[in-house]
Amino acid sequence: DELNAVVGLYGQSRLGEARVATAALTQRYPRCEVTHNIAGVIADAAGAREEAVALYDQAIALAPDYVEA
Repeated sequence: DELNAVVGLYGQSRLGEARVATAALTQRYPRCEVTHNIAGVIADAAGAREEAVALYDQAIALAPDYVEA
């Protein structure tokens, strides 16, 4: 599963690869709040705070009741 692969990369601190993978996922699934939230977590861990906030905002816009974002 693509999402589990991204989480695995994140868990291994392979943030560059995880960011590339989440960028592909958010493009492939632009209406999925989960992919945007995970992309935000990874961007934040990589130090890209502004990008992380934008991704969290997108997750919330897609699903206002999504508690994780």
